[in-house]
This record gives sequence, structure tokens and C-alpha cells, in this order.
Amino acid sequence: MLTKSLLFGEAVLARACSVCATLLVVLTCLFAAMLSPLLGILIVGGIAWSCRNGGEYRNTHGSARWASIGDLIRAKCIFQTDGLVMGNFRSIYNMTMRTSLLVLFTYPLKRTREAVAIASQGVKNPQPIRLFLPDQYPHLSVYGPSGSGKSSAFVIPAAIEQRESMVILDAKGEIA
Repeated sequence: MLTKSLLFGEAVLARACSVCATLLVVLTCLFAAMLSPLLGILIVGGIAWSCRNGGEYRNTHGSARWASIGDLIRAKCIFQTDGLVMGNFRSIYNMTMRTSLLVLFTYPLKRTREAVAIASQGVKNPQPIRLFLPDQYPHLSVYGPSGSGKSSAFVIPAAIEQRESMVILDAKGEIA
């Protein structure tokens, strides 16, 4: 009982810290705008320009792009407990403040670690998020030149975390 209440308190505190950090930035901008109207106009103009562009790249050369965190959530590649571990994910897109706050306020308290990890993707040094290949894709093949770390970086960690039996073809005997 005590452990659950401590975990609940930790979850609430983690979210409160994230919300307070965002609030501090907003209040600092408002204070700077009150000190100088020109500074206020520049801040509002910068925010409007940022919202207009949305942080996404324009579709000048087609629509191909790297997966965003929303794409990975929809594909069930992150925040899973099963599947093959593919590595860690850090967003290359800047998350808007509105989206970060929406995540912090709408995710259930049981998933606070996920909510804070998603909300932190908009900051300078985001927390890495585990990237999984869902079980709906059961087969995988890894290619690379010799010495590129296929065994040590992918095969061995995936075999350690797998909770089911596996068949690994190892002709050289490096994994055993």
C-alpha cells in the first residue's frame, strides 16, 4: 500500500515539475514583454512564426520523412513490453508546447514515465525512448559489413530480452 502511494506521489510530482518548467518559460516571456513593448512584439511574432511553420519540413521534394513520435505511437513501436528491441529513439522534430502540455495532462497517471518522456522530446537533450518492432512482424534480418556491431548491438540484447524460444543461426560461433 505504501509503495503504491509513493509511486502515485512520484508520478504526480514528475508531472508537476514538467508543467512548472513550461509555466516558468511562459511567465518569463510575459515578464519580458511587460518590461519592453518591442520585446513583447518580437516574442509574439516569433511564437506566431513558429506556430505557422509548425516545426515540420515543407513538402518541396515529396512527402517522405523520418517517423515522428506520433507515427511510432500509432505503429505501437514504443512503450511496449514485448517485441524485438530495435534501439533507442530521440525525436528529430521539435514538439510544440501545446502538444507537450496536452500529453502531460491527458495521459493516465500509471503512464507518467511515458508522458514525461514524450513531453521531453521538445527540449534540447530529450530522454531516449525504447524502440520496439511489434510482434505482428515476426521475422527480421540484419545486414551490415563485418565488424559493424550486428551481434553485440542488436542480436545479443534482443536475445537477452526475449522471453520466448529463439532460433539464431550463428555460423562463426560469436554469440554462444
